[in-house]
Amino acid sequence: MTALLLAAFGLGLALCAPPGVVFAETVRRGLLRGFRAALGVQFGSLVGDGTWAALALGGVALLAQQLLVRMVLGAVGVTLLLYLAWHSLRDAWRPHAPIERSAAAPAGTAAPPAGVPAPVRGDFASGAALSLSNPFNIVFWLGVGGGAVSAHVAEPTWVHYAAFLASFLAACGLWSVCMAALVAYGRRFLEGPLFRVVNAACGLVLLYFAAGLFQQLLQTG
Repeated sequence: MTALLLAAFGLGLALCAPPGVVFAETVRRGLLRGFRAALGVQFGSLVGDGTWAALALGGVALLAQQLLVRMVLGAVGVTLLLYLAWHSLRDAWRPHAPIERSAAAPAGTAAPPAGVPAPVRGDFASGAALSLSNPFNIVFWLGVGGGAVSAHVAEPTWVHYAAFLASFLAACGLWSVCMAALVAYGRRFLEGPLFRVVNAACGLVLLYFAAGLFQQLLQTG
């Protein structure tokens, strides 16, 4: 069981660590509004990661092999990426400075200027939507799925699958907290011009992934 848990933990870190669309959106929102915004995106992405993992381990993700399902998810993903890229590039053109805590605000809270909302639930929803609409998560779990469990347990039961999923999500959760903390720490070094550069870079990254996903959809169709 120990080897299985370690394998699941390592797999969670391996899936979360490479920079991607969730990383770019975490940086963009976290630099604007701090730790809670970054953590909201990261925790939201765990909804998709956990959902696809659970479906794959339960065998239900075989449905995702259907072309129509992949096309619909891919189309939603491209639309969402373009929407987020537009917001990021807009902020680079008309930037908001990182929100700082006002003297009158309680410790640990932020006082957003006029026109800059702090939708914590929106951060969580964005992370969840990015993760759920990414068809590459389906491919990953269809390829890994129960094979990762079977490689360590000869005759796995539901207990092994549940332990695997719990360890995987624990790794993703730990990475999420560390990532959000790193982004929140880095925002103190950002001022006007550099903040615009970061927003522009995040927008271009999102456009790049949108173009790549669109190309994959064309090849699939």
